[in-house]
Amino acid sequence: MAVTRVEVFIDWQNCYRSAQDAFGPGTNGNVNPNALARHLAATRLPDQAPGELTTVQIHSGIPSQRKSPTTYAARRRQHAAWKMLSSFVEIHTRTLATRRDPSGNEYAVEKGIDVALAIGMVRRVVFEKTCDVVVLVSADTDLLPALELIIQRRGVKAVEVATWDGPHRGPQPLAVAGHQVRQHRLDERLYRKLEDTTPYHLRRC
Repeated sequence: MAVTRVEVFIDWQNCYRSAQDAFGPGTNGNVNPNALARHLAATRLPDQAPGELTTVQIHSGIPSQRKSPTTYAARRRQHAAWKMLSSFVEIHTRTLATRRDPSGNEYAVEKGIDVALAIGMVRRVVFEKTCDVVVLVSADTDLLPALELIIQRRGVKAVEVATWDGPHRGPQPLAVAGHQVRQHRLDERLYRKLEDTTPYHLRRC
């Protein structure tokens, strides 16, 4: 039986923050990434064969172990839990960079995550051709050039985008000028179904 091979790429920080923005106070932003990817893979169009999830690629920043040991440990526990969800889950991390605000206070920012994710998508879809459709979970406009290249090489049906859509102010789904890219608007009902409330910050005995 023919299937539509689907790979899901998750820009984790963008996914996390977008949920908080879309659904308002009290939203922790964490979801089960494997369950989210399976939902997206299964949501196929009438002219497509049934979807088969082949991989979940999660790109996530991670704090410095030296500067933020507690947060680093929590993130590592979260990543370990993700890997236990499925053999399809692959996690790509980069250490957060440190910046200073005008007052001299340090804060962490992602550096290179969007570039690594873009390269990964193009490599898998355009060069290795390991899937028929890639779904990008992000509203980061820095990723548009990668989507444009995939459309040029594989066609507009080879790429889809997804983001949370709620009653509060949230990001707009990515759109590629001149093309009708399929947009998955993920509602609060789905979010609550997939929400992960695990206290990763608590050390297990």
